[in-house]
Amino acid sequence: MAAKVEIQLTMLRSLLEEARSLGADVSRFETAISKLEKSFDESKLKMTELKWLTSSIDTLMGELSGIVERFKHELEKEPTPLEAQVYEYLMKHGGMSISAFSEQRGITKEETRRAIERLVKLDMIEVREV
Repeated sequence: MAAKVEIQLTMLRSLLEEARSLGADVSRFETAISKLEKSFDESKLKMTELKWLTSSIDTLMGELSGIVERFKHELEKEPTPLEAQVYEYLMKHGGMSISAFSEQRGITKEETRRAIERLVKLDMIEVREV
C-alpha cells in the first residue's frame, strides 16, 4: 500500500513539474502536494510505530506466556491444601479409608480419590491394595 502511494506521489510531482515547465501557475498544487507528502510521511511513521508496537507486544506476550507456563508447571508440583491434608493423614496413620477420611472432612470420595491420584503422580505416595 505504501509503495503504491509513493508511486502516485512521484507521478504527481512529475506532472506538477511538467505543468510548471509549460508556464502554468502550480502554487496551489505545490501546497496540496506538500500536505499530501507530509501526511504520507506521518502515516509511514505511524505504520512503523505500529509494526514496532506489534513486534514488542508479540515479544512480551511470548515471554509472559513462558513465565506463566513455568509457574503453572511449578505449581502443579506443589500439593493443594486437600492433597497436603491427605498426605499428612497418611504420614500420621500409615494408611487410610477413603470413605472415613471423606466423611470426616465433609468432602466427596471422588475429591479424596483425585487428591490421592495426584499425590501418586507427584511421586509423594504409593498406593497398595489391601
